[in-house]
Amino acid sequence: MVRNFQLLTKSLLGQWFCNTPPLPNTLELFKGSQEDYPPKLRLIDLPSDVLFSITDHLDTPSVHSLSLTCRSFYASRFPATQRPLSPEDQHDLLTTLERDPLGDGFSYCPRCNKLHSYDRTWGPQSESEKFQNTRGTLCGMKDAFSPAGNPFDLGYHHARLAMNNHFYGPQFGIPLDAICIKQITSRRGIAIDCSTAAQILQDELYIRRTYKFTVPENDVGEFFNTHGFRDFSLCAHMPFLRSPPVYHQTVTQLQCRSRTALADEAFQPCRNSPGSCGICLLDYDITIQHSSNDNAWNIIIQAFHQLGSCRSPDDWKWARFTERSRPRLFGPNRPNRRGSSFSPGVIMSAWLSGERSTA
Repeated sequence: MVRNFQLLTKSLLGQWFCNTPPLPNTLELFKGSQEDYPPKLRLIDLPSDVLFSITDHLDTPSVHSLSLTCRSFYASRFPATQRPLSPEDQHDLLTTLERDPLGDGFSYCPRCNKLHSYDRTWGPQSESEKFQNTRGTLCGMKDAFSPAGNPFDLGYHHARLAMNNHFYGPQFGIPLDAICIKQITSRRGIAIDCSTAAQILQDELYIRRTYKFTVPENDVGEFFNTHGFRDFSLCAHMPFLRSPPVYHQTVTQLQCRSRTALADEAFQPCRNSPGSCGICLLDYDITIQHSSNDNAWNIIIQAFHQLGSCRSPDDWKWARFTERSRPRLFGPNRPNRRGSSFSPGVIMSAWLSGERSTA
């Protein structure tokens, strides 16, 4: 009988709170005529002692969720709802509400352990979001991808909302297109055309950033003189030219011409030449071509990033993507690509496979 009671409870909770269909054949476990058993038993119709018995078998966040389903349950003042919530229980409750119709228009913020309102028009460079931020209605969480010279400003909350849209449905987040923006930035007078595409593969977010720019032959010297900590970067660890000494990474194809290049060539021409970052999950390919008509070099870089499921900003895939908190550069609490199973090229390969499967 205890087993039957548990199945009935789960079925009723499914119908009433989670809005999921009841377990099949649950009611058939109870013998008796149709007159002896109500055809539509509602959880709210159960006696109070039965309800309190049910809450004794639920964890604290679930009891709070149950109390929010209707005024009668809220007024019942279940014992678990009268105790202060621990940070862990508050996290579990708020992430439950985030994916419930009750929490429509709100998303969970891991940094302040609260729900924040959002608008489906939000995204990197969103004017409506900037207006909200200037009014002080946002928490000011600055965990965003915006490396030196590359002001994309993809925030963790953008990535989380895009994945909420994938996991829970369109009413719980922002569309993937909201993070696919185009922009033009510059590097010492050279305009860089930046565009973004996004995919979700095996419940993880991938983005591709494409950079197109032209280096006139007369400006090649100035191009190579622009380097250091503030140089334009594909990620937080890989600038175009000389890298900060802690990372020792650059886009090698953009360095001074190789010995095999012709004497009058400032760059080594290449097509879809690959590279990768050893810290974050970035793969890239680069094409460098000389335009004799324009007396310039045309350069295209495609950078492929894997960001993970975006359930926590402390997930190393996201944390290495933004590098917004640095207690230590490396160590057991600072996992990175070099200590993982992600070999060079696997992110780009996954992206291309995803494109082929949707073509």
